[in-house]
Amino acid sequence: MEAALAAEAAAPERALVLTGSGSIFCAGVDLKRLLSGGPDYVAAFLPALDRAFERLFFLEKPVVAAINGHAIAGGAVLALAAERRVLARGRALMGTPELRVGVPFPCSPWRSCAPPSANAPRRN
Repeated sequence: MEAALAAEAAAPERALVLTGSGSIFCAGVDLKRLLSGGPDYVAAFLPALDRAFERLFFLEKPVVAAINGHAIAGGAVLALAAERRVLARGRALMGTPELRVGVPFPCSPWRSCAPPSANAPRRN
């Protein structure tokens, strides 16, 4: 995700639209991989995830989440990191169940969910 966002930052398009496929916007990280990878994997993965969310949050173009279906866990946070969210027709669940079971999650995505201060615009 971090490399794709770096490429997007250099792209000539003036906005970024995020969407998923089928009935899923984004299901978040692969929890089985996260848990089976052990402490070393988690220690490398969480900072990388943190950097990717920061890159998205500070992307100097508008970000729209075209939510075509369920946005679970990191997918919900991804949707919330966009300036605008548009839900397709139908129903979709959105939530962060990993917090209930103590799965570690980096801090920067949660900062991106907070409304920007009136004195500190989010993007230039």
